[in-house]
Amino acid sequence: MKAHAQRTARLQLIASMLEGQSWQQAMATADLSIGQHPGVYSSQVKAELQAQFGLEVSRGHINRVRADEGVTAPWKGRSKKNE
Repeated sequence: MKAHAQRTARLQLIASMLEGQSWQQAMATADLSIGQHPGVYSSQVKAELQAQFGLEVSRGHINRVRADEGVTAPWKGRSKKNE
């Protein structure tokens, strides 16, 4: 998937989840597969939602939606470089 199309699909995924769809439904709506989950920081998600859809969403709300849907933050589960 090209970068622009992938970015658009990820934004659609996030918007659908914020509208109350499960992550599985949102993935299907955005035509994404499990391997292409959005691994971006909530500040980036917030900025993209504002730019693309004009939505004002707090980082805390984004993090709560992620937690409710079982989506971990991009830095969780990754080891530190110096370990």
